[in-house]
Amino acid sequence: MYLYKYNRLLINDEDAILRVTRQAFQILFDLKVVLFFLYDQEKNALIGKSAGSNNKFNFFDGVLIPFQEGKGLIVNSLRQGVPTDSFSYFKNDSPTIIDELVIRLTGRDGVMIFPMVVQEQYIGIIVVGLNETKVSHLRDNLKMLSMLSDQAAIALYADYLRQNQAKLVLAQRLKDTSTIARKVVHEVNTPLSIIKNYTKIMETKLAEKDIDFEELKIINEEINRVVRLLSGLYDFSKTKPQKINSLDINALLSEVVRIFKKSLLINTDIDIHLNLWHSLPLINTDKDKLKQVFINLIHNAVESILVVDDIKEQRDIADNLLSELGYSVTTLSSGQEAVEYMKDHSADLVILDMIMEPGLDGLETCREIIKSCPGQKAIIASGFSETGRVKEAQMLGVGQYIKKPYMLEKIGVAVKTELEK
Repeated sequence: MYLYKYNRLLINDEDAILRVTRQAFQILFDLKVVLFFLYDQEKNALIGKSAGSNNKFNFFDGVLIPFQEGKGLIVNSLRQGVPTDSFSYFKNDSPTIIDELVIRLTGRDGVMIFPMVVQEQYIGIIVVGLNETKVSHLRDNLKMLSMLSDQAAIALYADYLRQNQAKLVLAQRLKDTSTIARKVVHEVNTPLSIIKNYTKIMETKLAEKDIDFEELKIINEEINRVVRLLSGLYDFSKTKPQKINSLDINALLSEVVRIFKKSLLINTDIDIHLNLWHSLPLINTDKDKLKQVFINLIHNAVESILVVDDIKEQRDIADNLLSELGYSVTTLSSGQEAVEYMKDHSADLVILDMIMEPGLDGLETCREIIKSCPGQKAIIASGFSETGRVKEAQMLGVGQYIKKPYMLEKIGVAVKTELEK
């Protein structure tokens, strides 16, 4: 019993509490069938919970018993807060259909119900399936059984309080973040409106001189898009319906490419060629969000990444993952190759394996690359824990450290974080 109490203090999630409670009933009283129904206040019902029981009783998960006035053994036991067995209860009251169903499913002659109540709040019930020959033994030990069910109720109640507190904290954080977002949106909207007004003035002046002002139209379009994005940020903590409209993907792609060709985001040695399928049907979607997806994809394709690793399989994995994310990838097998390559080429980001043999390792390669390419962005990767040489490389300007094996989400986040610096 004392061991059980000690374990109860260490366990603080619902499933674990129920598992330990079941084990206590089974070990101390040789009870094979121990089931739980937890009270759901919103539904005003008891909900079955198997809590990792064997497959034989998994069907109890989600079983709902309406909590109605004066309806059967199971409901009345919780309402009265008194342990009750079906053998004595049904001498005076007839079983309900739910009572009979629960007893039949336990595969025993009857059941004993142990209510779980804390500070007049319903927590649930423990249903023990048993044959009539064992009833007197449990009645003799009713005090200890009630103590176990009380402990379970207190632990579950504490868990509910923790969960509710976490929800309150999260709600407050969302509220605070939303307040900050509103302030940011308000401050950003002011300069945006000024810029927009001046572009309109410039358009008027250029129109008088019969000068094409397509670039100003693009600026206006993007200002309008930023305003819409900021509007979405303003109430991000509230659920809002998406703005769904019929959209021509070809027209949207043409618009995005036009923006890139007219901007400084595209290097002079890079061109974009559109090969559109003109039979594409219109789709219903949010234009601004899909436009941002296309812009991100082009950004990734423009940004070149150099992966340096002495193991071919690792190079291939990194190449496949980064290519899947839309980046332009070059792979090399040694630090010396990377140093020579960077003398005549450029890369937006270099991913260096820390341990490469023979020859230059990641730190030494980084030192040499920086000599010819000061400020070069780089990431260190290694299959081992972070070492002093990794930290030394970071002192040279290397940003993220990735622990192998390469994973899509991990490498994707690290690359994007470094490129956005």
